[in-house]
Amino acid sequence: MAEVVLNRPWSRTFSTLRVSLTQACNQTCSYCVDPKASRAVSAELPPEQLALLVEWLHSSLGLHKIKLTGGEPLLGNRINRFLAALPPLAGVELGLTTNGQRLEEKLPLLESYGVRRINVSLDSLDPVRFNQIGGGRLELTLQGIEAALARGFSLKLNQVPMKGINDLDCMPLLEFALHRKMELRFIELMPMGHLQGEGFARLFYGLEELVANLGSRYKVTELMRPFGSTALLFAVSKRTKDLALEDRPVGSPQGRFGVIANHSRPFCGDCDRLRLSANGELVGCLSSGAKFDLKPLLSLPAPEAQSALRQILAQALATKQPLAFVGSDLGMKTIGG
Repeated sequence: MAEVVLNRPWSRTFSTLRVSLTQACNQTCSYCVDPKASRAVSAELPPEQLALLVEWLHSSLGLHKIKLTGGEPLLGNRINRFLAALPPLAGVELGLTTNGQRLEEKLPLLESYGVRRINVSLDSLDPVRFNQIGGGRLELTLQGIEAALARGFSLKLNQVPMKGINDLDCMPLLEFALHRKMELRFIELMPMGHLQGEGFARLFYGLEELVANLGSRYKVTELMRPFGSTALLFAVSKRTKDLALEDRPVGSPQGRFGVIANHSRPFCGDCDRLRLSANGELVGCLSSGAKFDLKPLLSLPAPEAQSALRQILAQALATKQPLAFVGSDLGMKTIGG
């Protein structure tokens, strides 16, 4: 498929799309949800219309990856309707980010539509702390993880470490992932929505502290970051015979983890992410906060709609920050991370 040439600053385009299927969520994670904000969900597009917008975006951009997010994308039947309406998209890797609370029951659906890559949010292995951070039941998420692994899904785990909250969970989560041959992604807290200012400064647990923490038990070696990747990658090896994974020789690779260090080491210069909200708004850059409403396009004939969409994409691309994230009033829950 020929790629549409947009007026793109810094010679880049969008190749990854994150689609928020719903703003609704069955958890209230403190880094995502403002405890003082209304829990009401604004009007959302029918999943079939979201699928049509995704089809048009792929036609214009030649997307490589589409990640389904929320809120929580596995709530209700919106994901069923979306996947049923989405036509096969050539060259696209379709994935999902979930809190895992309903993952086990939705695995047959995901499998039937070829959604084989799943990121599961897991902020603690302590059931009390897990519940304090976001509500929900730890055992449901763990059951979903084990069931997905048993069915051959490709899984990554996500943790948002917060100082004094769950920073002590970083090491146990790494070892949990290593034993299951999964990659763990640590995601630095972002100064977004209700977490700008003092709240961010108080809770921020960054790359340097994290690597020092994990380096107290393992040999941690930074790898080359692939162009366009949001994550710094680190190889993990055992330091001494009496530590984790006893059956491996000293110094042998045990796996790797990633750090999405949006604050400590920004990746804005080659970010290729585009976000589509459940109410049909397009966001080209989290730091810009600019939104582009695609709903009016749905009432146009397809050729006119796609022509207008290309103009909107050029505007969205122009909002990309060249260097670093500078904060945003956007709420993480509404645009899916």
